[in-house]
Amino acid sequence: MAESHYVYVAPHDGSSGPIQEMANIHLCASIPNFFMLEHIAEDVPWRHKVVKGSPIEKNGYIDVPDRPGLGIELDKEEISRYPIPSHEDMTYRSTTSYAGINI
Repeated sequence: MAESHYVYVAPHDGSSGPIQEMANIHLCASIPNFFMLEHIAEDVPWRHKVVKGSPIEKNGYIDVPDRPGLGIELDKEEISRYPIPSHEDMTYRSTTSYAGINI
């Protein structure tokens, strides 16, 4: 839809994890209206431990893997070392206040 209206696309992977990041990398490599990938290179220290074959950013670029599928392999043993945060821990809370009221 964006391409048909001459609009560029900038997917965001932020700290969504290496699986979504690889899906975004493949998407970016396959569409003509790709602009850039919003990316946090070192969001968590275990990012490259939980998957095998995860490419490293070099000079602002990430190579598209040539391995099957997304090009990564999950390391389930390593994943088990990092429990999923609770919903409460992942809920955004504003730290901004205006006139003494948190907004």
